[in-house]
Amino acid sequence: MPKAGSFPIIQVIGYKNSGKTTMVNRLIRYASQHNIKTASLKHHGHQDSLTPIHAGTDSYRHKQSGAFLTGVEGGGSLQLEFGEDVEVSLDQLIQIYAGFSPGLLVVEGYKQEIHPKIVMVREQEGLELLTTVSNVKAIIRWDAQLECPYEGIPVFELENIDDHLAELIYLCKEV
Repeated sequence: MPKAGSFPIIQVIGYKNSGKTTMVNRLIRYASQHNIKTASLKHHGHQDSLTPIHAGTDSYRHKQSGAFLTGVEGGGSLQLEFGEDVEVSLDQLIQIYAGFSPGLLVVEGYKQEIHPKIVMVREQEGLELLTTVSNVKAIIRWDAQLECPYEGIPVFELENIDDHLAELIYLCKEV
């Protein structure tokens, strides 16, 4: 976890097709337009792995030679690849991001982590998620008729969420 005073982290979580990516993009756009140096990180929660470094490249040969971590940087891009037996935690990734001094990190996913969360709720079943996660700072529901029985957690409507982006960032701002 970043040291106190370094940068706030906001997690956006929810079930599949609940609007997580759209919400992350809205937060990033708002923060960036307000001169907050914003970084993002998305958890790939699918069984298939990401596209690996291409066979025949120097970094591929580094991996084949036994490197547990390989990296390629150039043209404004950075690609890191860990060996299959390496588990990478969110905290380790946050430490990598910390080296670039973001003013805000918006994380999509990682439901069970400890950072301040915005929970996206599209349908009634999405409310069940609230019983299994911690540090929920806001709920965004698609349907204004959907009853959220959790007192003390602010509830926002998706249809007018752009009017509340500053408030959401403020609610989640813990460092």
